[in-house]
Amino acid sequence: IPTALAVLARDRSALHLWLTSAHTPAGDALFRNVTHLADTGTVVLLSVAMLLHSWRAFLLMAVGNGAAALVVQAITLGPAAQWHRPALFLDRMAGLPLVPDVEQLLHHSFPSGHTTAAVGMGLAFAVLLGRRWPAFALALLAALIGYSRVDLSQHFAEDVLAGAFIGTLAMVAAYRWLYRSPFAQRPWLDRSPLRAQHQ
Repeated sequence: IPTALAVLARDRSALHLWLTSAHTPAGDALFRNVTHLADTGTVVLLSVAMLLHSWRAFLLMAVGNGAAALVVQAITLGPAAQWHRPALFLDRMAGLPLVPDVEQLLHHSFPSGHTTAAVGMGLAFAVLLGRRWPAFALALLAALIGYSRVDLSQHFAEDVLAGAFIGTLAMVAAYRWLYRSPFAQRPWLDRSPLRAQHQ
């Protein structure tokens, strides 16, 4: 909440310039690559891979992230359809450093779908691993992916915060459904349809 308030209190163009002021070739290469860890294809592949573990793991990853993606699309194409990306505001951000070899998208900025997916996947893995240190590392990775969206000038800071919020809410809802509701007691949820074929 304090971070969100701090972001909302500042002019977004000035904040974007400040957040993207420190660029290095190594950092540019890192963010160009790490941002793709939250591509839609990654979410789909990881969801399918969870079938090797159990139906519960698959549904946590697929339903949590799928629901979050639907919310993002509904907002992006609905009430936030006119929220544009940083590249359309270069006249307000003189000297904005743009990373080479990154296509500058222009529209549908709010919220950040990559950040939504990064947070959702991180929370799902944290639940499945059930250990503190991996969860901490996953949180750092999700934060890094979220920051990459700003560093690459694909999103403003508020887009990233909104994406993180949506990803968290969706995954908490999926967790409660799969681990805390009457539905969670169904025994088949802990079976793997893929491993069962080889037994």
